[in-house]
Amino acid sequence: MRGYSATSVRILGDFDYGEGSIEFEWPDPICGYELLIIDVDGHCSRRMPINSGSGWFEFLDVNRNRIKLRFDSALASKLQLDDVITVEYRLTDDEYDLIRRAVDYFGGSAESGE
Repeated sequence: MRGYSATSVRILGDFDYGEGSIEFEWPDPICGYELLIIDVDGHCSRRMPINSGSGWFEFLDVNRNRIKLRFDSALASKLQLDDVITVEYRLTDDEYDLIRRAVDYFGGSAESGE
């Protein structure tokens, strides 16, 4: 499992209405920054379009300091990520509420650690 220290987590759109995406951004020594984007349809992509795909994923744990995700092996391979990753980021109350809505939208039962 690899961990990333995010510089931003953005929740765009409104998952309550079936639209939007979640964007995780963290520093990258070669490119300056890296992205992981999960859209409302479950399509996942990185900064480079070649590193994208759809497949099974789940939120394992969501709390105000960390979000833990698991991807099926095929999707993780396409994204060039480990099967399980942790994104560390201090969420505001509003961001936390939006992330919880997204987890609910995707049918998640991620543990909620305040």
